[in-house]
Amino acid sequence: MSPPIIKNVELDFLTLIEYNVRPPIAFRTKQDLQNWARSVNLNEKNIDRFSSKNIIEMSGQIPVSQGALLPYMQVWARAEYRGYRAAMIKFIRRVDRFTGDFHPYDVDHAVARSRLKECWPSAWINIMLVERGLNRSVGALFKNYIAPPLQEATVLVDLECILKIFYGRKHALSKEGVPGFLKDAYHRFLKDSDAGKILTQIAMEQGIFVGE
Repeated sequence: MSPPIIKNVELDFLTLIEYNVRPPIAFRTKQDLQNWARSVNLNEKNIDRFSSKNIIEMSGQIPVSQGALLPYMQVWARAEYRGYRAAMIKFIRRVDRFTGDFHPYDVDHAVARSRLKECWPSAWINIMLVERGLNRSVGALFKNYIAPPLQEATVLVDLECILKIFYGRKHALSKEGVPGFLKDAYHRFLKDSDAGKILTQIAMEQGIFVGE
């Protein structure tokens, strides 16, 4: 049985995208993260004994259209922080009461920190638990990807992160197979949402055309 946090992260992102909200996965500074959190009524919490200078929990209910409030609980860490794995495991054991083995999983950044550190030395990044084989397959797929210059103080959910969250197949990933996966992923969202448009836009940003 996998840790419940994997499904919870999927639901956080799925419901936000259904309401036409593209979740952030990195910020230029902690202050930028905190400013966003305040704007959507999230609360900052410490993770056990770990310093809030390095890693924190952001949680609460994000207001969206039609008066809906969407649950959100994510872990964020300073890009340079090396203790993020131990902190995340401690967090999962406390919140999910998970007592199983973490060997099959990677604790990873939602966006590669190597892409951010040169231009954003004080960046904060969303931390996720990802099945190890999937995480490394996605990483290999994007290892030669050159990200465009950062123009804003925020990185929104991108294709690499989408694959880490929603890809459930057992066979290896390939760039040619991504459009088919995304078409399948559309069916996991509400039919009357704009999720398909958002996922298509995310794919096109990285040169992948999904088609009809």
